[in-house]
Amino acid sequence: LCRAGRVRRIGGTTEQQVNVRIVAAMNMAPQEALDKGILRHALFFRLNVVTLQLPPLLRRQEDIPLLAQHFIEKFNPMFGMKIMGMAPSAMQRFMAYAWPGNVRELGHAIESAFNMIEPEEEIIEDRHLPTNLRETPCPVPVPSLRKPDLTAFPAGKLTDRMKQMERDAIVDALKRHGYNISLAAQALGIKRQALQYKLNRYGIARKP
Repeated sequence: LCRAGRVRRIGGTTEQQVNVRIVAAMNMAPQEALDKGILRHALFFRLNVVTLQLPPLLRRQEDIPLLAQHFIEKFNPMFGMKIMGMAPSAMQRFMAYAWPGNVRELGHAIESAFNMIEPEEEIIEDRHLPTNLRETPCPVPVPSLRKPDLTAFPAGKLTDRMKQMERDAIVDALKRHGYNISLAAQALGIKRQALQYKLNRYGIARKP
């Protein structure tokens, strides 16, 4: 097959031409497997046309949010749920964790969260994560100590200024979270229903 692209079925008497590509993967470096006698040299040299080395998940953290969302979309129909995403604090723990089990361990962590989350919930929180992730130290976001610039708002009653500040905060949260209402509400520290009420109250568009 590797040399001529032909195969013979078990029990068959004739060969058939096939057009396939073989993708092989190992959990150790091929040279190490050759040195230990785990991989045969003849097989390696037949397969070794293009070699790709995929670094461990710890060294490609930019893939973690994408993989987490992939597994959420995978498990939603399996569990009959509609999870929208992860809370920022939960994602922080994912980013801080070492992931010795790589992608398989990450998938199991998301599946574990699906087993812990309540049916009416839409966001994976810290409390839904496995124990080893909940106990992972992660940087604590430092709240901004900068005072709001009140001169940026037109003169008027205090209530009018506060409404304008609230409206701007909601718009900013929506933009930062891709207009995902659940994530924006989580970032603002309010319930999804409360945010929807405020969107209607201030006439804020739900999409850009």
